[in-house]
Amino acid sequence: MSWLFFSLCFLGNVALASASEMERATPPDSLVQVVSGVQSAYALQTGEDLKVADALRSEGDALQVADTVQVADSLELSRYERRMKRYSSVWQSLQPSQFIMQNAGNMGLLSFGLGWNYGKRNQWETHLLFGWIPKYKGHSVRMTMTLKETYIPWNKRLGEEWRLEPLTVGLYANTVFGKAFWRSQPSRYPDKYYQFLSTRVRLNVFLGQRITVIIPNNKRKFVKSMTAFYELSTCDLYIRCMFQDSSVKLKDIVGLSLGLKMQIM
Repeated sequence: MSWLFFSLCFLGNVALASASEMERATPPDSLVQVVSGVQSAYALQTGEDLKVADALRSEGDALQVADTVQVADSLELSRYERRMKRYSSVWQSLQPSQFIMQNAGNMGLLSFGLGWNYGKRNQWETHLLFGWIPKYKGHSVRMTMTLKETYIPWNKRLGEEWRLEPLTVGLYANTVFGKAFWRSQPSRYPDKYYQFLSTRVRLNVFLGQRITVIIPNNKRKFVKSMTAFYELSTCDLYIRCMFQDSSVKLKDIVGLSLGLKMQIM
């Protein structure tokens, strides 16, 4: 009996040990569920990542297209702006930048006009002036018109607000309005008496000097700078007389002219 009892106890222990080994070898249902959940979450996360990547790729493509369109628009706008800039520069070049007042110089007692300066160093100037000749010995008051071109080879700054132009040269053509002045020689004069010359238009040459004061920015209202100048000039008729008559000297054909120029632009 005791042998049978021990045999049954041994078999029971073996059965219990086998059951424990089987339990350790086979994962519990909760562990299987956790693993399945992790796998499902990983699959969902991977799917979400792919969706996000597709969305970012689509958004990147859209942004790239938008950037391309924007660049094209900017290039088109730049061409438009360049064209408008050209139109604006042409219009601005036609706007007068100077106001001139001048005395004598075969232009009349006083002349007033407008001017334009241009060139890389603003070394060229064109002036259009209208003058006034007062009544003298029964003659009526007469008006003159002058088209003048000036070249300034160089200038020298004298401090912050002053500038000297040691030399100015140029030429101008002026005319006097009225029937007393003619374009071709009248029949009352001998043939070729005024050959190649008329009293309607005079050609003049000159040279001179200028001194300019630059108005500071905080004090400017309508004028950028003011220039005082003088010119020594003569005309084609006087030069012809000097060459034809030895008694006529250079000092006899040269006249002094004074003027004031205001730079408004």
